[in-house]
Amino acid sequence: MAPLASIVVRPHAMEDRCLVAPHPEVRQRLLTRYNEIKATIAQSSELSFLRSVLRPIERRPPGFNDGLLRPGPTFRPGMTFAAQLKERVLLRGDVNVIVVLVDFSDQKFTPSQTKEHYAKLWFQEGSNSVKDYFRDVSNNKVDIKGEVVGPYRMPKPISYYANEENGTGSTAPNARTMARDAAILANPKVNFSKYDNDGDGFVDAFVIVHAGSGAERTSNPNDIWSHKWVLDKGAYQADGTKVYSYLTVPADCKLGVCAHELGHLAFGWPDLYDADYTSSGIGDWCLMAGGSYNGNEDNPATPCAWCKVDQGWVEVITPKETQKVSLPDVKDEHKVLKLWTDGVAMSEYFLVENRQLKGRDKDLPAGGLLVWHIDETKDDNTSEQTNYKVALVQSDGLMELERTKRDQGDNGDPFPGVKGVRVINTTTNPSTKGNNGVPTGVAISDISDPADVMTFTVSVSNKNPAKAQIGEGSTSDVAKIHLSTH
Repeated sequence: MAPLASIVVRPHAMEDRCLVAPHPEVRQRLLTRYNEIKATIAQSSELSFLRSVLRPIERRPPGFNDGLLRPGPTFRPGMTFAAQLKERVLLRGDVNVIVVLVDFSDQKFTPSQTKEHYAKLWFQEGSNSVKDYFRDVSNNKVDIKGEVVGPYRMPKPISYYANEENGTGSTAPNARTMARDAAILANPKVNFSKYDNDGDGFVDAFVIVHAGSGAERTSNPNDIWSHKWVLDKGAYQADGTKVYSYLTVPADCKLGVCAHELGHLAFGWPDLYDADYTSSGIGDWCLMAGGSYNGNEDNPATPCAWCKVDQGWVEVITPKETQKVSLPDVKDEHKVLKLWTDGVAMSEYFLVENRQLKGRDKDLPAGGLLVWHIDETKDDNTSEQTNYKVALVQSDGLMELERTKRDQGDNGDPFPGVKGVRVINTTTNPSTKGNNGVPTGVAISDISDPADVMTFTVSVSNKNPAKAQIGEGSTSDVAKIHLSTH
């Protein structure tokens, strides 16, 4: 195993990198080694490093794990980075992606790693491609298209770009240097203007596939860790547009890491795993967390409800009164419930989706009703915050995703779950209280067994919460909402 001090570095600048989560085996090795040293040596340089890896002091700055496409100076005066993300045009229809293959004097592609192989992985319909994945999870709202060019021989060896820091060191040379070199080499062949999908003057999806393996699998400091980042020295101008942000994945990449990084680059989603590895974020329940590794990376989880709502890929139903609900699997009819007091729009709210063990979700830990607690005032899912931006309300009340490093999700997370939990309200554990501890009046009761269409009763009012919270209202007491079109 490579020296642990070279595996991960912390963010330093606004235009900072966004690393894919480490492979589960690498993550386990990191945690095991940390605990071994901690148990035997009070202080050592390796222990100090591991502590900084597993519990970084700094918060991630804007640009680390999000959809930054433009340099800060291009924002309107007074425009914050968060505001830029909110104003970003949602991609629809054809989303053109340019994939550039690069190799090195000290690292080459194998005979099977051809342009045809990557064209199939990214763009071929019916081959479990990136195209297939996003067409499925977006309800056919986006269609990934593009071309593969190269391979181009980089002017420096991979060891130069990795620079003993996985290519993610804060100073050049690093993978940002590689990305600029790749753009320059590809420019004579590529019309970059085709890849500005929203007309903002910047290429939306510049993908670099480099020869070799990813450091997220090998933990070797001389391999490059898959990530989304931005070019050094500012944007590269070509064909009347600019190349600024990019993602890079290794030659042996699979669907999971490609889809995860494109989630950052094209759709602006943050990492939803805990980047300091002291908890699990939302585990295997989402593409943007550990779910990118589901199905041995060949069948990553669908994006969670928050991601789909963020991109407008689902119909959002916002009840304003007590209702009986029939909710189909989100993969079938693309509907999600949004719940808060009296149905009023706030920065904090709950999302409810039905996720069953089939299709893109067949490798989830379990199936059932997923209840998400969202706090839009938060930036990410690091455990140093009092609460996550996107949290899964776990039906068993154990909060293992937040409280442990090893749990990535289990059958105690969805409702009704292994404990048969069929009600959640402001007095239960888990509860629907706000993050400030104040009752919201949100209640979900009479939750059915997991099925393609799940039924339950919802209430969003504090005025007369008792009846809805115990789930004993008759059909005449509540309105009915059937979200299924069948």
